[in-house]
Amino acid sequence: MARINQLYCPPGGIFDETVWHLGNALLPALERPQEIGPLYAQQLMLAVNTYFAQAFGSLTLAKDKIRTLAPWQLRRATEAMTSLSDDDLSLKVLASHCGLSVSYFVRAFKSTTGDSPHRWILRHRTECSKAMLAHGGATFVEIAIGCGFAGQSHFTRIFKSFVGVTPAAWRRSVKS
Repeated sequence: MARINQLYCPPGGIFDETVWHLGNALLPALERPQEIGPLYAQQLMLAVNTYFAQAFGSLTLAKDKIRTLAPWQLRRATEAMTSLSDDDLSLKVLASHCGLSVSYFVRAFKSTTGDSPHRWILRHRTECSKAMLAHGGATFVEIAIGCGFAGQSHFTRIFKSFVGVTPAAWRRSVKS
């Protein structure tokens, strides 16, 4: 990203709806940091920085077609996302595995997969939990922790957002 030397805001300030929405998107990370993880906060801060540079710093981004990750880059990124712990996982680490800048990596990853890195991880964990729900007698807490969720409530909330039903309802429907 180009360097911005100065931001401009009219005297007295303004209400910016985008900044307000970005701030509200950050609230879950502040209220439940154990459930959000560092990727979400990093992606959100990248969005904030980009928006401020465009809206208040006169940055214009090229309208070039966003490129996708090469198959080897996607494989390296997804392998890292599934093998590293949340503490060791960052956008910088993922981008370096692919030989890309952080901002380019995030755009290319989303263009390739349709999901941001954070959402991809949540979707992957949800799919892993389905196998455990269908083929084992593990408790929901065991499944939640085993699949990388912060706890049972976090697991239930994310599972329902992707699948449309709670893990308990899904397990019942698969077993019947």
